[in-house]
Amino acid sequence: MISQILDIWKVSLIVIVLQLLILQNIQLGGYISPNLYIFIILYLPVHFQHSALIVLGFILGLIIDIFYGTLGMHAASALLIAFLRPYLLNLIAPRDGYEANVKPSIKEFSFSWFITYALTMTLIHHFTLFLIEASKFSEIGNILLRSFLSTSLTLILIIITHFFLTPRRGS
Repeated sequence: MISQILDIWKVSLIVIVLQLLILQNIQLGGYISPNLYIFIILYLPVHFQHSALIVLGFILGLIIDIFYGTLGMHAASALLIAFLRPYLLNLIAPRDGYEANVKPSIKEFSFSWFITYALTMTLIHHFTLFLIEASKFSEIGNILLRSFLSTSLTLILIIITHFFLTPRRGS
């Protein structure tokens, strides 16, 4: 239990530092902005307490907002995916359900399961973030384009991070 908490803290610290020191400065053509910090929400154990997940999502988004100067946009987007996460996990649950303390991972489930999970959460996050930023539906084409492009890069970064930061099965 303690090792799992330390693992989550270690991964969270690494991802937040990467986001704030490197990824914050990446904006490709004004359309692509990677948001790897959502990996922290994705990485938590499947049966993580929902109320704690919502608080964590809000705090995580608020930390990013403070450093980005974005006035709650990341907090709202992270809060939404934290809220929706248990419902999505129930929708894509394996036939036998989830084991206790299992984390969503390619090693525990499958590559296609993980991609479905990460892609859905990332797309919801980015769409919400860019919709709040644009603050009008007349920009829907731009919002969708930015959402799909940013989701693509973020998903690639999530998969890379997943392989580097998640423990191997049996370790």
